Amino acid sequence: MNLDPPFSDPGIPDGERTGYRGTIGDREVGTGELLVEAADARYVARLQTRILGDFNQAIEMTFARAHGLVRATHYRAESRDGERPVSVE
Repeated sequence: MNLDPPFSDPGIPDGERTGYRGTIGDREVGTGELLVEAADARYVARLQTRILGDFNQAIEMTFARAHGLVRATHYRAESRDGERPVSVE
């Protein structure tokens, strides 16, 4: 039984950015940006979020690429309340 099967490589171009915005009613309460670095052998995806001004989260995920498939190889997440660290995974 494979608990971490690879999945099809989506072919994300190097430098692709996706912006996020969260709202409650008409009020913006959060923003985020995902940036992907693509190379022949891997992707590195970095996600930065900010919620309600003080809560920040930075996530980095690395995926190995081979034979048209990708597999997660690294994950790190850090959450902060302002400058105070809350959690690191």
